[in-house]
Amino acid sequence: MNAATSTGPWIEPLRDRRAIQVVVGGTIARLLDQLELTLEELEISATEDELAAEIAAAKTTTVASFTRRRPSHKPFPEHQRRERVIVPGPTACNCCG
Repeated sequence: MNAATSTGPWIEPLRDRRAIQVVVGGTIARLLDQLELTLEELEISATEDELAAEIAAAKTTTVASFTRRRPSHKPFPEHQRRERVIVPGPTACNCCG
């Protein structure tokens, strides 16, 4: 990113005002300086994040998908009887009694 385009159109009027404000009061000039420094830091961190994302993307590998094998046993025969057994849970804790 180039510094002229990355600052955006909203910072240019601030710089024009800054020339007037430096003469009038130093507080706004300091705030504008702080704003510009913060903007530069954000741009730098965004670039670092983009580079880190590119490096992480380069490290990823593609893994081949697999298909499930069919079960080796046959399903339970339909003519066999099925029973559902429900075992009640304990009424007291085994360790406490």
